[in-house]
Amino acid sequence: MSNYDVKDLAEYMRRAKRDNKPFVLFTGAGCSKSAGIPLASELVNEINEKHALDLKALSATDRHDYGRCMAALTKDDRRELLQDYIQKARINWAHIVQALLLEKGYIQRVLTFNFDNILSRSCGLLGLYPSIYDFTSANLDLLSLIIDPSIVHLHGQSHGFVQLNTEEETKRHAEKLSQFVANTLNQSPSIFIGYSGNADAFFPLLKDKFTDQKRLFWVGRSEKAPHHVNENLIAPNNVAHYLHHEDADRFFIELAQELECFPPKAFDDPYGHLLDQLEPVLDFPTQPHNELDILASTRSMLKKSQEEREQRARPNFERLLMKGNYNELIVLAKDTELDEEEKAVVAWAEIALGDQLVEQAKKAQQQKLFEQSFEKYQAALAIKPDMYEALNNWGIALSELAQLKQEPALFEQSIEKYQAALAINPDDHEAINNWGIALSDLAQLKQEPALFEQSFEKYQAALAIMPDDHQTLFNWGIALSELAQLKQEPALFEQSAEKYQAVLAIKPDKHEALFNWGNALSELAQLRQEPALFEQSFEKYQAVLAIKPEKHTALFNWGIALSELAQLKQEPALFEQSIEKYQAALAIKPDKHEALLNWGNALSELAQLKQEPALFEQSIEKYQAALAIKPDKHTALNNWGNVLSELARLKQEPALFEQSIEKYQAVLAIKPDEHKALFNWGIALSELAQLKQEPALFEQSFEKYQAALAIKPDEHEALFYWGIALSELARLKQEPALFEQSFEKYQAVLAIKPDEHEAFFNWGIALSELAQLKQEPALFEQSAEKYQAALTIKPDKHQALNNWGIALSELAKLQQKTELFEEAKSKFIQARSLTNQPNYNLACIYSLLHDDFNCREELLACYKTKILPDKNHLNTDSDLDFVRGKEWFKELLDTLP
Repeated sequence: MSNYDVKDLAEYMRRAKRDNKPFVLFTGAGCSKSAGIPLASELVNEINEKHALDLKALSATDRHDYGRCMAALTKDDRRELLQDYIQKARINWAHIVQALLLEKGYIQRVLTFNFDNILSRSCGLLGLYPSIYDFTSANLDLLSLIIDPSIVHLHGQSHGFVQLNTEEETKRHAEKLSQFVANTLNQSPSIFIGYSGNADAFFPLLKDKFTDQKRLFWVGRSEKAPHHVNENLIAPNNVAHYLHHEDADRFFIELAQELECFPPKAFDDPYGHLLDQLEPVLDFPTQPHNELDILASTRSMLKKSQEEREQRARPNFERLLMKGNYNELIVLAKDTELDEEEKAVVAWAEIALGDQLVEQAKKAQQQKLFEQSFEKYQAALAIKPDMYEALNNWGIALSELAQLKQEPALFEQSIEKYQAALAINPDDHEAINNWGIALSDLAQLKQEPALFEQSFEKYQAALAIMPDDHQTLFNWGIALSELAQLKQEPALFEQSAEKYQAVLAIKPDKHEALFNWGNALSELAQLRQEPALFEQSFEKYQAVLAIKPEKHTALFNWGIALSELAQLKQEPALFEQSIEKYQAALAIKPDKHEALLNWGNALSELAQLKQEPALFEQSIEKYQAALAIKPDKHTALNNWGNVLSELARLKQEPALFEQSIEKYQAVLAIKPDEHKALFNWGIALSELAQLKQEPALFEQSFEKYQAALAIKPDEHEALFYWGIALSELARLKQEPALFEQSFEKYQAVLAIKPDEHEAFFNWGIALSELAQLKQEPALFEQSAEKYQAALTIKPDKHQALNNWGIALSELAKLQQKTELFEEAKSKFIQARSLTNQPNYNLACIYSLLHDDFNCREELLACYKTKILPDKNHLNTDSDLDFVRGKEWFKELLDTLP
């Protein structure tokens, strides 16, 4: 990837002209877009709308493919589809400058994939008449006879007999052009612009035939080269370069300005241009031997007008503006008393300089350059106070600086500029839209719902003026999604989806709207825990990739959505699919450390589900790879620590817990306020303490939980695990006071998160154990209340029913009450119905109730399902005293090892 810009390209073009090896230019549909010719993706949408019946045999994916859609139409249908656009097309500046570059010798040949005649019309406008060739009907054996300057239509012309549209047609034709393309690329430096390389078979030919003999410049709208261009042309070749430019017209104007040949004479000296065009015209034929020159008066009038124009004492500000000589224009204006038209031209020069400074500031990320741009906008307004465009652009620059510095006051200043612009021109929908964007950005920064709602009002007002402004709808959708995330409100996600849908009704190829719609559906699915919504999000990501195959973020987010659905459904296959998406994203963008991180997360989740150590180890490799790209990626270190803890738990290896602690320490070295690392460190210490039965390690874990809560006091998970650690230490030390401290932690959890059923459940366990220790009936009763509370929140928590049954059973033994045994039995039966598994505790209750038959049945069922405790446990469990002497029980014991 290079850092070349328009200035560099202009210098290469000067050298090429000097060496008599001028550039060749390859152009695609992007060059004709502003003239009114639709892009391939827009034609696909029109075909889908008008020729749905013709596309009936195509798959959903193929209906987004230009070549396949065109192949489904008759040749007459194809011609009619394009003809109306071509007849109505205007002449745009991209083609005027192409004609100018042909005239000036900077380009020797234009090879176009377009059918339109806009370039030939532009040449005629400048008085240039290049050779024009249609390669669909040319003798391809005589291509060496092309006379330059020339225009070559590679796929045919709108009025020609043949136009190549389908994949098969372009593929066959590309094969015929193989040698010509090789010769062209090897003999002349080249520029590609307005051509995606996605819709025909020419790009593979280009990839194969480019050999670094001459330079190649690929100009595109995206900031970085599309994946297929980068992988096949830019990355493998030292003399192939990518230039980012969002607008073909502006690109060519800037290029011609750098080459100092802009504007064309037709615009700079229209009288002189007309005189040049009349120069070769023969005298008008009158009578024989009559020497009267009937065109003399026309020529004289034009010459006089030209001289008068040149002799004007006033500077030609318009000419300077078109040339891009903004500073010279401004200097001359200082010594001139300007009329209103001239004031507007000078103000536009100041705005242009301001805009240039903003672009430089964005690239350099420099506040000073932004501030210099403000001075230019201010200067424009000093010349022409009603120049609302200056206020609008000043507002945009302030918003950009606000984004850079994350300063609310700068967003507020930008809003003042938009307000001022609208005071001059209330119908300036762009300023209203920009005001909405500034409010949305400020809302995101301050996390203030009211500001989001104000932004909605602005988007609505902009759309009242310009109802089909898809960009405003898109921005409204983004703001709704951000507010939905802030408030966690499903209805807002649904409203954002409606906006994206409305965008696509206007601009069906707006892949960004499909992408954001997919994100909104995924967020909504996560909020509602609805698999169907995840599946709908997959459809949106798939549609994005049908339009823009190299959009790695769509693959990445699809992977995230698959992982979340996998967690919801606990399905290994979905985790594996998510991994495929992360792999695909990395194939496009190998340095996407986020994809490696999430791949590691998916492997870790899958490892937990399958309880496979090898998968944990694979996840560690991904975290290592992410850190190789971004060494300060503390989330990768944190998750690596979590995986080591999981693996330690699975293998019961203290050394792995100690390694996990090292990772949490590394996280905190990068981000000292990362409370999650402290909290996870606490868990690792607690579990290591449990494994080693070391009280000191429990106490160290308490310090970590305390430190996490000092940073984030509402981190209920830290309180929860602190409670568990206190219970574990209480169990180890048999200290009632520690159990009581654990109750305080569970209580604190529930003060923050009242529906945390696990806190009730573990509180119940701690109460039961304290009751056992103290032999206090009241504590068993309190534990039963906690299990009941857990079940109120989560009725299918069979563990709570089981533990409730145990507490009732222990209380029954303490109080010798049969009704409590019966109540315990009912809890075990309910737990059994939820798990559809036999229950050992139920067998014990049957024994305590002297129900020999049901005790036997339940123990045998436990044996068959391999959940029966070992022989030693059965021999020592006092609950089974009633059946221990039974023959069937002895036989059961004999079957055990």
